[in-house]
Amino acid sequence: MTSGRDTAGDDLARAVEILEESKALRRRPAVLESLREVVALAPERLTERLVLARYDEQRGTPDESGRAFDDCLDELWREGMIDAPLMSAFLRNAHFGANPEGTVARLERLSDVLDRVAERPGQNPRILAISRCRVLLALRHREPFLAAVPVARELAPANRMVVELADVATRWSDPGHPDHDARKVFVIGLSRTGTSSMHRALEACGLRSVHWVNRLTGALPDVFDYHLHDAFSDINVSASFESLYADFPSACFILTQRPRESWTRSIAAHYENYAGVTEPAELLAPAHEQRFGGRYGEIHRSLYSNHPTWEAAYDAFHQRVDTFFADKPAASLLRIAVTQGEGWEPLGRFLDVATPDLPFPHANALPVEPESARA
Repeated sequence: MTSGRDTAGDDLARAVEILEESKALRRRPAVLESLREVVALAPERLTERLVLARYDEQRGTPDESGRAFDDCLDELWREGMIDAPLMSAFLRNAHFGANPEGTVARLERLSDVLDRVAERPGQNPRILAISRCRVLLALRHREPFLAAVPVARELAPANRMVVELADVATRWSDPGHPDHDARKVFVIGLSRTGTSSMHRALEACGLRSVHWVNRLTGALPDVFDYHLHDAFSDINVSASFESLYADFPSACFILTQRPRESWTRSIAAHYENYAGVTEPAELLAPAHEQRFGGRYGEIHRSLYSNHPTWEAAYDAFHQRVDTFFADKPAASLLRIAVTQGEGWEPLGRFLDVATPDLPFPHANALPVEPESARA
């Protein structure tokens, strides 16, 4: 006879399996449905609760990510265990809302809880050390961060995140920091033009690259991050390329391009899938306007939401780029069509760097649908 506990365990295992399949296929509605089922079956799974709250807020539930942050942090403080995905989820939720002061308060509270749970038996010291570094960096507490990084390096010297944290610490402690003349690379293409692929290509060329949010801190990069990394991509960069040109005189700019008709189909499907949005103006809703302390709204107004159609947004942005760079040195801008097969040769020539003997990355190639999802 099968017990109720066994049945519940089977249900959870199946729900998690479906969730992973939906994530692999990048089907946000299916991911949401699966997340709800997982959380209903196992509310102690704090990572899934935090992710679900972010997605719900993005689709119109006000302040849901912040409420989940507070509730889940209370549970972590009472009896939970920290791991890397949970730490990333806490950081993303802390930065998600409209109130920058609230973000700082949540990060401070997260730091305090980490100190408390460190005393609990069974916690992984490597995860705790890395988590402390990430929170201190997010708070921009320089001296405590610089003191915490050597501890993480001793415990996990080969960990990729530790390597990145150590590099940030080296740059932040350099007497010449910040160096406004350091060369930066800004990828200014619109969403769905190969910016993720270009980010991976820049990493393969040895650059410290940030795509969309800083994965170390969960925050949208700003001038603080620009001085600590080499390359940046996604619409937060596209929205402000003029000011970046003025602030970083040695910067290189890469415009990832895609044919208008192909881009329009792709961007419409992308926003409908991930945000339930069918027209650019719908991005003016509070759920989108208020994220990341209001910066998300500023980005969308700069690129999309003030235009009646995706086609109009595309035309306006490319006219903006053409006009701005018309009187700039030709060597400051590379136009490249990653989605049409251009890759290492023009990139290596533009940056004057050696490129790896590897296929050019294609980060968002259409995934293969598993048999279980087709049944």
